[in-house]
Amino acid sequence: SPQDKRINPPGLDHTSYVLYDEEEIMRSYLESEIYEATQKATKKATKEGLQKGLQKGLQKGLQKGLQKGLQKGLQKGLQEANLETAKRMLADGTLPIEKIAEFSNLPLETVKRLAESLQTVSV
Repeated sequence: SPQDKRINPPGLDHTSYVLYDEEEIMRSYLESEIYEATQKATKKATKEGLQKGLQKGLQKGLQKGLQKGLQKGLQKGLQEANLETAKRMLADGTLPIEKIAEFSNLPLETVKRLAESLQTVSV
């Protein structure tokens, strides 16, 4: 039989060797099971971590995008309001261009170009 061809390790009789062999098989099996369970848990944790990271990244990106969008929108709205104010002041014709630029928070060159465009339209 195949067992007859086995050589017992020194100091172990046949019964002890069989028990030793079964213990080794069991230990090997348990190590294999532990390894597989660890691999499975690592894979699951990695997947969950990536999903959570992606969600967090998307949320931060959306928040930043909304903040930037709101900020740009407010700036554009304020700029348009300042231009409308300058137009009304220019149409009134009582203030010098320098004062209109100061009161409307617009650069002097912008108010000058606005004044020229209004004169072109009204002619």
